[in-house]
Parts: sequence; C-alpha cells; structure tokens
Amino acid sequence: MSTSEFRVDPVGVTLIVGFGLLITPGVVFVSVYLLSHHFDFAQASVGELIAAGLSALVGVVVVRATARELAGGVGVVIDEQGVRKGGKTIPWSEVESLEAPQFGLLDIVAGQATLRLRTYLYRDRRSLLRFIAERTGKTAPELGNSL
Repeated sequence: MSTSEFRVDPVGVTLIVGFGLLITPGVVFVSVYLLSHHFDFAQASVGELIAAGLSALVGVVVVRATARELAGGVGVVIDEQGVRKGGKTIPWSEVESLEAPQFGLLDIVAGQATLRLRTYLYRDRRSLLRFIAERTGKTAPELGNSL
C-alpha cells in the first residue's frame, strides 16, 4: 500500500471549514452588534452584555474545534515506516496500543507519544484502519467493528 491511498477527504474538510466559516462570522457579528448598540456599558442591559459575551465565546469555541478537527487528519503522513504529524513520528514497531475513545477517533500510543487521528476525515477509512492494524499487529474496539 502506498501513502497516496490515505488521503484526507476534501469534502469532509470543506464541510468542517465551511461550518467554521459560517458560524464564526455570525457569532462575531452578533457580539459586535450587541456591544456597539450601546456605546455606554452603563446603559446596556445585563442580558445584552451576557448575550454578547456568550456569542463571542461560541465563536472562539467554533474556531478551536475546527482547528482541532482538521489537525487530526490534515498534515498526517501514514506510510510503511510509521505515522508522522509535524515533528512527531511514531514508528509502527514502537506502537504499544491503539485506542478508540469514540467513533471516528484513533489514538496511536507509543510510550509517552500519542497521536490522535480523526479517521472519519479519510476517504477510505476501512483501508486505513486495516493498514494500521496490519502494521502494528494491534486492534482497537473500533477496528474490530470496521473491518
């Protein structure tokens, strides 16, 4: 199997980025509108200030969630030697366990290093899981159900 078989699905990435790009400007707009509606905070109602603060918080949460989702698939290299993400490399021979904390997530654990893959971002998820299971000789609850 070659690395080219394990590409991130562009449709999934587009949906995640699109969600982030649609929600974030909306909540930022609500925050700015509610705060600029009353230039004097003394005249602003408590409810408006709370709504502005909550909408700003939602914007921050959405941006962080979008970045976290994409980090689990974009930039990950899976090949015959192991899995790499940024400066972190985990050779298949060093993998101690594969954990699936929830559907679509796969934690590859090797000593102190853990790399979390968002398997639902990949085009051919089943082949990816099969490849990892073959290379590591390990299984995870999700792998058993997906093969």
